[in-house]
Amino acid sequence: MRRGIKLRYIVGGFAFFLISKPIELQGDMAPAGSGERLGYHLLALVFVVFALASFVRGVIVAFRGGEVSAPRKPARYADVFADEPDTDIGFDPDASLARYRKSKSPEAPQQSPPPVTTRPQGAGFGRKPV
Repeated sequence: MRRGIKLRYIVGGFAFFLISKPIELQGDMAPAGSGERLGYHLLALVFVVFALASFVRGVIVAFRGGEVSAPRKPARYADVFADEPDTDIGFDPDASLARYRKSKSPEAPQQSPPPVTTRPQGAGFGRKPV
């Protein structure tokens, strides 16, 4: 792709911005009490918005290295999950669920909690006992 194609959005942004300045100045020169000023300033604002949009689009084109709406490459893992494999990997979810329920059943031996150790009074931060 030619380099000029990439820069056309940025050049267009500068053109919109340069057109907006004289329109804004014309609005500044209009009589103070007339609604003419508002029309000029709104038109200048529209040109500035187009300039900003053109700059943003130019930056996107420059960083993507080409078209704005370039087609995306498919994800690497898309083909992995396309079809379920027919091979048996030796995992039985029902058996693992049964083992889990058996380990959590009430007749399963309970492990005693670790003993609680107390710290001696006065060792550490905070208030000292009186």
